[in-house]
Amino acid sequence: MVDQPDSPKSSKRVRASERAVSAVLRAMAANGIAVGKICISGGQVEFIPTGVEETTKPTNNGGLKDW
Repeated sequence: MVDQPDSPKSSKRVRASERAVSAVLRAMAANGIAVGKICISGGQVEFIPTGVEETTKPTNNGGLKDW
């Protein structure tokens, strides 16, 4: 039987390094993306940006006007 490295039984643990987390934060700041929340679970880090505020809706002026 051939051992397949991508089989569901194999697992690989990846832990986010301080350097990788800092690089993500710098990249987000450089692109003007504000971080709203950082979730850390074990070795996994999830960055959640803040939501974009909705612009005010235009007022209804009664629809199309006759020409």
